[in-house]
This record gives sequence, C-alpha cells and structure tokens, in this order.
Amino acid sequence: MTLPIDPARARCHICRREANYGPKERAMIRHIVFFTARDPKDRETVYEGLRLLEQTQYARHFEIGRNIKTDQLQGDMPDFVVYGEFEDEAQMAAFKADPLYQRSIEIVRPLRDMRLAADFLTDAA
Repeated sequence: MTLPIDPARARCHICRREANYGPKERAMIRHIVFFTARDPKDRETVYEGLRLLEQTQYARHFEIGRNIKTDQLQGDMPDFVVYGEFEDEAQMAAFKADPLYQRSIEIVRPLRDMRLAADFLTDAA
C-alpha cells in the first residue's frame, strides 16, 4: 500500500504540502523521537522500555540509540533517539496499536522528562 498521494495535484494528503511523488513513485514515513529521562538514575529503565519497540514487526526499519552528546552547541540534549521507517500510515498505525508499543509507554512515560517527535515523508529507499 502506498501513501495517499494525488498525482494530478502533486499534494500529499497527509501534510497538505506539495509532494514530489508521481503516480509510480513511492514515499515512506520516517519517524524520529527524542527522549530524556527525568532522573539520570532511570536512564537504563527508559532505554530498556524503548528497546521493546525494536521487536515490532510493523516497521521497515527500527532502532533505538543512545545520544552520544557530541554537539557542543546544544544545551540540554536528549538521552535517546528512536528512529523508524514505515511504508505508510497503515503500517505506522499498526505499530502504535501493537501491545509492545503500549507496554513501552507504560514503562517510559512515568520516567521521561522530554519527548519530541517528528514524522516526515521521504522517497522510499
């Protein structure tokens, strides 16, 4: 299943912006989320809670990383980065409906300070 792109209008139905995807091209969703633990002693628990998501069967690619914090210009930096690639909205919705996702939320939400998420369309690789 492809994302709902109207080739005649070259507009993405999700974000309503111009898209560069013709009728034969495909797009995918890249999902990036940054997390910070409220208390440094909870970082390992937050990390393990996020790692549950790596078991998903609904993403093309999915990984959790620890921020190595090398950017000297940044003040407060997130502790963890979640990165996922999804074929389309349906696949991303299935990921969010997965019991693993709910279990991860139950572990991480009470311990996190910051969560910043972004999703964007890109050419399918």
